[in-house]
Amino acid sequence: MEKINVDAINKTSISAARDYCFAVKPLWLIATNSENTYTLNCRNHNHAFYELHIITSGRLIYYFGTEELTLCESQFTVIPPHHRHKVQSHSDNIEKFTLAFEIDTNSPVL
Repeated sequence: MEKINVDAINKTSISAARDYCFAVKPLWLIATNSENTYTLNCRNHNHAFYELHIITSGRLIYYFGTEELTLCESQFTVIPPHHRHKVQSHSDNIEKFTLAFEIDTNSPVL
């Protein structure tokens, strides 16, 4: 797996966001694969920011209260702020990344 250049992503994300009239503030980026599944949060929790979860290989099941969402390779979801969620299970070949970000509340797209 290639190392992700977080600084390059942050600079691109911020400049691209300005082009579309809203401000995005990247907070952190986590890469997960079968060797570091400890990055998967299997407890019910929520955040005060958005999370973008992209599955690049394998399968992962999230629980949102009583609702279940299964994501497979090339699928993604955005979890909004204050939305309780947890990882229920994942395949042995899981590969994903998660980007946490905020959107300016004065943005015209909200």
